[in-house]
Amino acid sequence: PLMVLDTLRTMEEQEDNIARGVSWTKNSKHLPQAPEMRAEAIDVAPYAMYQLSGPDKLQWDANDPVWEKIGKIGESLGLVWGGRWKNHRDNAHFQGPWTRA
Repeated sequence: PLMVLDTLRTMEEQEDNIARGVSWTKNSKHLPQAPEMRAEAIDVAPYAMYQLSGPDKLQWDANDPVWEKIGKIGESLGLVWGGRWKNHRDNAHFQGPWTRA
């Protein structure tokens, strides 16, 4: 089973994540997106990883094969998987492929 780690964030939460080194942009799809002001991203992790490391210190091996399986499932649903990104790989991250006109 997977656990949802994050969806909608405030700019303050995003800036805190940047300061802690767990995010790198102020243009995150976790921030409210106009015109509906909803998040267009979600971060997930296997619940077993959450149980092992605890809620305040969630850590994982980015090369664990489980991420490739999770990524393929998300992609089969039409989502963009952060595990494919070249510059800032983000295995836990999924976002919609849509763009605003």
